[in-house]
Amino acid sequence: MRLYSIFFGFLLFMGFVSFNPIGKFYIEEPLERGKISLSYINIKNNLDIELEKVSTKLFIYDLGLLYYSIPQDIEERDSTTSVLVMPIPEDVTPGIYLARISVGNDNFRDIRHVYVRIR
Repeated sequence: MRLYSIFFGFLLFMGFVSFNPIGKFYIEEPLERGKISLSYINIKNNLDIELEKVSTKLFIYDLGLLYYSIPQDIEERDSTTSVLVMPIPEDVTPGIYLARISVGNDNFRDIRHVYVRIR
C-alpha cells in the first residue's frame, strides 16, 4: 500500500512539473500612497482534475507588504480571475519595487516576479 502511495504521489508530481497556472495579470499602476489599488490575476487550470483551495498572493519585498485572495476551487479545464485589493500605506517611499506573484495550494505553486511603481 505504501509503495502505491509513493508511486501515485510521483505521478501527481510529474503532472504538475509543466503546470503553469498564472495567466495574464494586470496591476493598476502606478500604485498610489494612501489609496487602494487592485490587481487581477488570471488562473488557468489546464489539468483534468479540480484544483482545490487555490490562493493568490502578491508580496512586495522591500516594503514587507503582503496581499492575498480568499482560496477558491477551480474546475478541471477552467479558469478564473483572482482580484487582490491592495491598500498602500501613506508612509511608503515612492519608487519602483520588486514584487512576487504566487498562485498555489498545498500541492503546487507558480511564481512570477514583477516590478511595481509607487508614487
